[in-house]
Amino acid sequence: MPWVIALAMILFFGLVNCVFALATDNVQKYWFQSIISYASLAVSLCLIAWAISGVAMDDAGSIRWILTVFTFGYLVLLSIVNLIRFFVWIAERSDAKKKDAENK
Repeated sequence: MPWVIALAMILFFGLVNCVFALATDNVQKYWFQSIISYASLAVSLCLIAWAISGVAMDDAGSIRWILTVFTFGYLVLLSIVNLIRFFVWIAERSDAKKKDAENK
């Protein structure tokens, strides 16, 4: 059970972190801090789950596989958020150029 709770907390952190990524101004700094935070949270929660349950990750069933899927899913979702921010930036820049052309 501690492994399931740890994975749920990691998944929740990943989803909330990707939502907050939409509101940040400095994307590179946020990416770096976000990935470091995710990695440290995953390692610490896995150590806590191992200490509480006494069961290693390899002996806990498919926990390692689920953690791998969550990690790659987190990175893909973070990349999609960055791509959305890029598209919005292009649209805003295009809109600003149109407004400048209309005002002249």
